[in-house]
Amino acid sequence: MLELEIKLKEFEATKLLNYEKAMSLLEEAHLIAQPKALPHLSVHWKMFLLAYKYRNWNEFLGQIPRLFLAVPGSLSGKAPQGNVGSTKMGIFEVKK
Repeated sequence: MLELEIKLKEFEATKLLNYEKAMSLLEEAHLIAQPKALPHLSVHWKMFLLAYKYRNWNEFLGQIPRLFLAVPGSLSGKAPQGNVGSTKMGIFEVKK
């Protein structure tokens, strides 16, 4: 999980400067965090807060169901592999 910690530190350093870069880092963190329930939930929470901060209402609203599904998805092993966790992909979409 060291890679996840690095991505989250990079995110913290960029979130005030650049929305696109910050969200990209969270998407990378999401790919790493998906198998673990609490880190997975934490990444979605950060996406939710980032979207609110930048008033990206589509992303903000899109994170609400993801917040509810993150833990069950991780615990059941049903989280779609390769999904970046943002609204760039559907909730259940698997990267091809």
